[in-house]
Amino acid sequence: MNLLRAYLFLSFLITLSSCKSGDKENDEKNNGGTNTESYYVFTDIKDVFGFYGQNRYSYCPSLIKEGDGTVHMFFCGNPNQGVMVDNIYHIRINPDGTQTEAKSVLQPGKPGSWDDHHTCDPSVIAGEFNMGGQSYN
Repeated sequence: MNLLRAYLFLSFLITLSSCKSGDKENDEKNNGGTNTESYYVFTDIKDVFGFYGQNRYSYCPSLIKEGDGTVHMFFCGNPNQGVMVDNIYHIRINPDGTQTEAKSVLQPGKPGSWDDHHTCDPSVIAGEFNMGGQSYN
């Protein structure tokens, strides 16, 4: 039993030591100034997704920040109160802090399809993509 406790405590310490401080300035100093992460601070957490006070959930945000400061946030949520069916939503947060209402941009497929109940946990990735002869980052 003592060995198990020691193992759990050691695992806990390793986990804590691997966490970032969340302090951009200190993280950059510790990484030689090469930190490329963007930090975004939400001003009023309860109003971020627009579902506050409703019987709906919202979680798993993934963000894209444009050069002018505009942020596009994609997240998982349910369209109908009290019904657990996941959609992916989009909100545009303008540089002045105003934002659009959450809009469902990806919904589950038809009944019987592989995605007939949940489309969730969006991930924003970086890369070079081509469509119609046009290149996009």
